[in-house]
Amino acid sequence: MADARLEKILDSFSRLTGINVAAYDAQFRCIYTNIDGVGYCSAIHKSRECLARCVQSDTIALRGARSTGKPYLYTCPFGLCELIFPVRGEGGAVGYLIVGPTVRTAQTPSDGELCRLITSGGGRLREEDLLPAAAALPHYTEHEIEALGQLAFVMKEHIEASRLLLPDRQTPGQLVRAYVGKNLGEKITLSKMSKNLHCSTVTLTEAFRREFGMTIMEYVLSERMKLARRLLLTSASVTEIAASCGYPDVEYFSKCFKRENAGLSPTQWRRRETERTEE
Repeated sequence: MADARLEKILDSFSRLTGINVAAYDAQFRCIYTNIDGVGYCSAIHKSRECLARCVQSDTIALRGARSTGKPYLYTCPFGLCELIFPVRGEGGAVGYLIVGPTVRTAQTPSDGELCRLITSGGGRLREEDLLPAAAALPHYTEHEIEALGQLAFVMKEHIEASRLLLPDRQTPGQLVRAYVGKNLGEKITLSKMSKNLHCSTVTLTEAFRREFGMTIMEYVLSERMKLARRLLLTSASVTEIAASCGYPDVEYFSKCFKRENAGLSPTQWRRRETERTEE
């Protein structure tokens, strides 16, 4: 989790410039971001394939910044320009700041690239949906990007001097997983989670998707189904199991279970597993 003072500095930078800035730890895990939840990047991240390409390109760029120890300018596979600043500490880089995305005025995303983006559901992201989001991104000339880099460098120097980006902190994704594990039997919402973890819903959702390749609620469902299958191997009733998994409505629990378990109801799944054990 990012230091509250670090969050304030990054938020102030974004309000001043209109550009997102994210903080990563030394293991390239996102610990803070204020990225626009309805923007171009968020639309791209809805596709697992595109998210994987995004994460891969970020990792390569972060490695480049780590190897040189200097600010690193790169363009992602979807035409966006980002600046990476290693944050130094004792023994080397303790983290990184990624400033962006922006669009270089001479390098706007091509229509062909936009049309090739594949959604997680198997369809294609529509160009007419992505182009307005791309148009809303900051568009800068080379000289403006250079000036932005100088301003970000000053911010990075202050963060280093104040030791605000320290190693060995839990990432938002790790905090989410711990929270979910403790609250599977309760109603889980992003707003409630955000308040408990003292972190914005945007940071939680974007960081979790980048770190684990799925949404928070997909993870919640997966963990609840794992718990349900374990409990079904006991003598507990389906009603009790539903409540233990955070489903006060047993019919809705059964519907969710069937959808995630090849069409088998909880009772049918239990019977099948019992018969397998007895064979």
